[in-house]
Amino acid sequence: MIGRLVAALAVLFTSPAAAQVGHDPEHSPFRDIRKGTALAFGVGWFAGDAGNLGIGPTDGPTATGRLEISLGGPTLVTVGATVAQLERTVLDADSTPPLRTGPFGNDILMLDLGLQLRLTGQKSYRRLAPYFGAAMGLAFELSGPPDPGGYTFGTRFTLAPGAGVRIYPGRRLSLAVDFRLLFWTLNYSSYPPLVVPGGDTSDWTTHPWTSVGVAWSF
Repeated sequence: MIGRLVAALAVLFTSPAAAQVGHDPEHSPFRDIRKGTALAFGVGWFAGDAGNLGIGPTDGPTATGRLEISLGGPTLVTVGATVAQLERTVLDADSTPPLRTGPFGNDILMLDLGLQLRLTGQKSYRRLAPYFGAAMGLAFELSGPPDPGGYTFGTRFTLAPGAGVRIYPGRRLSLAVDFRLLFWTLNYSSYPPLVVPGGDTSDWTTHPWTSVGVAWSF
C-alpha cells in the first residue's frame, strides 16, 4: 500500500516538471540558423578622431560587401571590402601661421578578415542572434587632395573590435545591425617637428563605425 502511494506521488510531482523541460518545436523561441556561406551588403556611417594634427580622414558614408562563412556552432568568419567616402582637412605648415583648408573628399578602401561569435550558438532566439567579434585588415587611400606638407594617408593596418545583432526573418535571409570601433595610425613624418604636438610623428585614431546590412545564405 505504501509503495503504491509513493509511486503515485512520484508520478504526480514529476509529470509537471517533465512537461516544463524544453519546448514544443513548433512553438519554441529557438530556431536553427542555416549553415554554409552567405553574401552580405551593408551601408553605414564612419566617424571619429582626425588625429593630433586634425588631418586624418573621417566622417562619411560607407558601403560594404562581405562573404560570411559559418564554421559550425557559434563561429562565423567574414571577409569584407568597404569603400568609405570620407573627408579631411589640409594643413599648410609652411604658411605663417599654419593654414588649414577644407574639408576635402578622401576616399578610403578597407579590406578586412574577421571572426564573429554568436551568443545563441547555432540558433536564434525569437529570430534574434546577438554577437561580438573583431576584424583586422588594411586601409588604402583611393583619392584625396594634394597636400603642401607632403602628407599622404598611405596604407594603414586596421583593428576593429565590435558587436551587433542579426535578425532572421527567414531561413536564408538575415538582417544585421553592426557597431565597430576601428583603430588605425596616422603618420606625420613629412611635417616639421615644431608643427607636430609633442614631436610625435604618429598616433592612433579611434573611429566609431555603425552599419546596417542584409545577407543571403546559399
